Amino acid sequence: MALTSAHPAPPLLVCRLLALALTLALASARKIPASITPISRDLYHSSDSILGEIKALVARNSDSLTMDTVRASNKGYSAEMFVVTFNHAKETVEDGSKIKIMLDYNPFEEDPGTAPFSEPEAQIMQELSKSFKPHIWVNVHSGMEALFMPYDHKNTTPDGAPSQLMRSLLENLNRRHFQDSCLVGSGGGAVGYLAHGTTTDYLYDIAKVPMPFTFEIYGDEKASTDDCFKMFNPVEKTTFDSH
Repeated sequence: MALTSAHPAPPLLVCRLLALALTLALASARKIPASITPISRDLYHSSDSILGEIKALVARNSDSLTMDTVRASNKGYSAEMFVVTFNHAKETVEDGSKIKIMLDYNPFEEDPGTAPFSEPEAQIMQELSKSFKPHIWVNVHSGMEALFMPYDHKNTTPDGAPSQLMRSLLENLNRRHFQDSCLVGSGGGAVGYLAHGTTTDYLYDIAKVPMPFTFEIYGDEKASTDDCFKMFNPVEKTTFDSH
């Protein structure tokens, strides 16, 4: 799931929508087999149920929310992504006033592609980034607790004042809301491996989005590597609620 935003202060409606979107991403993980830790039905509901809640929320707030389905395919493999757009003033048509939330939650969509943008999911993200001019793009992951900025494909951050502004924003966010518990810096410098062809690096270098980030919102470093679900998802209610 990814968030693009060009609006400075999301209201409570968008916060509720984001919470549902994150829950949807977590719920889809319960479809993945072979988890050692039992998955609590009290914490994790079906992705269909949560998607229904999101659609209902959009319907109740049709004055400011819309929902579209974007599809792409390549050589028999297809993918779809739900895009919820928040416009705080429906009469405003400028993209700079909008927040877009993209929901891509099918864990069985696996097609590595044969070339850049041969994957349908990558095609969708590319087209969406071209369809308006986002100021901020946040890609939400789990696996650890970190606030990443470019770059992912090398162990460094960009040069210049814009990069310093990104780092300052992340450090301030980390201090104010996470008690400096998150790693801050480039993904390539902190994760332990380099990742080539990522959305974050493409958006910064090619699409010229000023502030693309990757937020790693949870990770259990003590979990067994055989217990994939526990590594990437909270399994206790107190931890679940705090994230």
